[in-house]
Order: sequence, then C-alpha cells, then structure tokens
Amino acid sequence: MPSPGLRVQACCDCYLMNLGGLATPERSGICDMNDLDETLPAPFE
Repeated sequence: MPSPGLRVQACCDCYLMNLGGLATPERSGICDMNDLDETLPAPFE
C-alpha cells in the first residue's frame, strides 16, 4: 500500500509519569503528554 506521506512527531519516551492533566483556556481539563524531550519525526503509519 503506498504511503500517504504524512509525518507526525512521535514520542519515544512515553511512560506513565510523562502523562498529565492540563487546563485549556476554556477552563476544561485534558490529558496530554507533558515531556517531549525525546521525539522524532516519523511516518504516520
């Protein structure tokens, strides 16, 4: 299957302590990664 050519910033350092709750400007909470010190541009697939 041909690749669509989409690139993402993949996190290679993903473990539980790197996830956390953050607040948005609209005052709602989200869960997101809070430590992106080891990332790599990678194919979407």
